[in-house]
Amino acid sequence: MRYLGIDEIHLGKKKRFYTIVIDWEDGRILWAKPGRGKAALRGFWRRLRLAKAQIKAVAIDMSGAYWSACWSTCRRPLWSLTNSTCSS
Repeated sequence: MRYLGIDEIHLGKKKRFYTIVIDWEDGRILWAKPGRGKAALRGFWRRLRLAKAQIKAVAIDMSGAYWSACWSTCRRPLWSLTNSTCSS
């Protein structure tokens, strides 16, 4: 896996969110956990490190929590899906 997409989905009428990570090359769901933001991704980053994944880029929305979690862990270009900008 080289390219990731990270976003949250809302389930039901109650404010239940799940963080979803997908592999953009083949569409597989790699991670789905309750919550959103840094805490929901904590276990995912550990698995990535153990798998020695070579991540080239991550696409996220403008959520400050995702931006911070990705940049502090991955140190890869982050594409914002909201305004099509890149930080590298």
